Amino acid sequence: MAKTIFDYQNRNVSVTLTRKVRNKGDEFAPAFWRITYNRKLKHYTSGFTFMADDWDDFVNTGIAPQTTMLSISHSLAVSPTLSSYLATGISYARTNGAAVINNSWGDYGGAYYEYLHSTVLEDAIRTALISGRNGKGCVVVFASGNVNRNGVDYPGSFDSRLLVVGATTTSDRKASFSSYGSSLDVVAPGVDILSTVPNNGIEYMSGTSMAAPHVSAVAALILSINSDLAGSEVVRIIESTAQKVGGYSYVTTSGRPNGTWHNEMGYGLLDAFNAVSTVSGVVNFVNKTVTSNTNVAGWSIYAQNVTVSQSAILNFTIGNLITIDYPFTVNAGSQLIINL
Repeated sequence: MAKTIFDYQNRNVSVTLTRKVRNKGDEFAPAFWRITYNRKLKHYTSGFTFMADDWDDFVNTGIAPQTTMLSISHSLAVSPTLSSYLATGISYARTNGAAVINNSWGDYGGAYYEYLHSTVLEDAIRTALISGRNGKGCVVVFASGNVNRNGVDYPGSFDSRLLVVGATTTSDRKASFSSYGSSLDVVAPGVDILSTVPNNGIEYMSGTSMAAPHVSAVAALILSINSDLAGSEVVRIIESTAQKVGGYSYVTTSGRPNGTWHNEMGYGLLDAFNAVSTVSGVVNFVNKTVTSNTNVAGWSIYAQNVTVSQSAILNFTIGNLITIDYPFTVNAGSQLIINL
């Protein structure tokens, strides 16, 4: 007969493992088998944020759905006080514990430079880069701009420590509107992105404002695994793991130490899996006898030759991938729990 030994269900995933019972007892030790579950990162995100409250209940799920979001808004109406208000917002984010500050705004190809450019704004950004996160530095992300010019929007252009993001199409080419140039760091999806809009609606939208939150979300994922990383280390990981897509010629460039680079694509397309895997790697849980409650967590987990006995509970908590290879025995009265 078939006996269920592991059963996980929610609205997105249903996994049930069964075995044929040949002998008395509940020992789980079939002759051969492998379980692999891959929770792929989703690409949808709002143009102005990078998370959703609950991926089961919302049609639009961000890359980092369990991120805590601090929403700071401004109308961006042109006024003599615009720059100081934006500086206040960045300082507020820093002093209230923001690790990643996403900025889907800029001077629109220089059109509003005189209203945005100020020492107070630049000082607020630099302070976040240097002093945020108790001295580790915030990751400060800016959209490159939507006027298709050689030169990204200010203030993304004023400090090389900022992470500046352009937009790509669904074919991994530069979006026609995406600004580029020497300050561009990476690109991310920015065309026809399903986004939340006011009055509980959703729409497909395009812009570098849509691309930047993808990068901010991956930065948040990286820090969720290792919060001790400096902001500059997070930037380096994102840049060095970017994909060289689109058929462009990426070349070694002075002042660009994290790989080959292209004027219109930066270091390339954001690669969430490779960036996060660089931080976390694979947790190997091999040749283990579990006799007391045990928790194992990791972005990816590989388990083999494991025995769970004496009423112990073995908890696996994964970010993306779990692979369980034979032999793996859960004796009667013990449990295997996989948390996604």
